Amino acid sequence: MVRIIGGANGTGKTQRLIEMANRENETVKGLQVYIDSDLNHSREVITQIRFIDASEFHIESSEMFFGFLCGLIAGNYDIEEIYIDDILEILHSDTVETATAFLDQLAVFTDEFQCNITLALGSENADEVALLKSKFEYIE
Repeated sequence: MVRIIGGANGTGKTQRLIEMANRENETVKGLQVYIDSDLNHSREVITQIRFIDASEFHIESSEMFFGFLCGLIAGNYDIEEIYIDDILEILHSDTVETATAFLDQLAVFTDEFQCNITLALGSENADEVALLKSKFEYIE
């Protein structure tokens, strides 16, 4: 399942994502991974959750990031929850519309590997928000 924590820029999506990851640590049986575009929030994520700074891996496209996620799962099938912050930054994408195909890939990925991906994705465009709400679990 793909869950999106949405809202306009500056509405606390990152903080809600971190709080969700930390809270879910009490009930998740498998492993959790938190991926961010930098180290800014690494100290807020509890140490039981694997924190990954995506900038260390020189990801330049959605294809590279998808391969990165496949490598994570291939290396450890016990991953149950993946949290992704700053997804547009990681994908080097400017709009939600260009990231939609990637999000569709993630939906297939989560079904195939029986994991959940929750990501923070900001948009103030009503059409983009409507598209996301129609395809994914959208949390405001």
